Amino acid sequence: MVVLGEVTVNSGNTGSLPTRSILTSVDVMGAERVQDKNVMNSWELIGQMPGIQLTEFRLGAESGKPSFRAFNGEGYINGIKLLIDGVPGNINSGNMRHLDMIFPLDIEYIEVVRGTNDPRYGLHNIGGNINVATRQGGNYINARLSVGSFNTQEVQATLGHESGGFAQNYFVAKQDSDGYRDHSRSKKYGVGGKWFYTSDAGGLKAGL
Repeated sequence: MVVLGEVTVNSGNTGSLPTRSILTSVDVMGAERVQDKNVMNSWELIGQMPGIQLTEFRLGAESGKPSFRAFNGEGYINGIKLLIDGVPGNINSGNMRHLDMIFPLDIEYIEVVRGTNDPRYGLHNIGGNINVATRQGGNYINARLSVGSFNTQEVQATLGHESGGFAQNYFVAKQDSDGYRDHSRSKKYGVGGKWFYTSDAGGLKAGL
């Protein structure tokens, strides 16, 4: 008889699995590549990443969506899960209309995880997932005013203040455009607020 010995494996409670620990392809695009861009819809920003296909509809509630890993984005099973600040944003059809709520100036980073290796999410995570993180914490005041072709006008303003473990962030935006063809006029409005408290030791974080 041969005794090889005993191997004991223990794992403590470490919270949610960070993206850097996932064995798959991950791309991250920071605020410096996002916040100064002029786009009609935020899904267009993701086209700066490699291997991303953008499917443009620009009709009704479906303005368009990004896709990758052989999912063309033209059906009702997109296969790509959308998350906003880590919260699932897909509707049951797999489309990404919730992404239109976000404006570039309020985005901190966009993270694309490719493939089926991500164990954190289930439904709509066939080809991977896209997590759009908005700005949280910090001290800043930023605003942008843009005008362009087809009577396009846009204003964005954001404010962040953090002190004593309490952080508050506010955002407001408005976009109007006549569109490049008949019957393509669009109006978008956005407003948001986040309030977070973090304990001194960092063991507690609660927010709204």
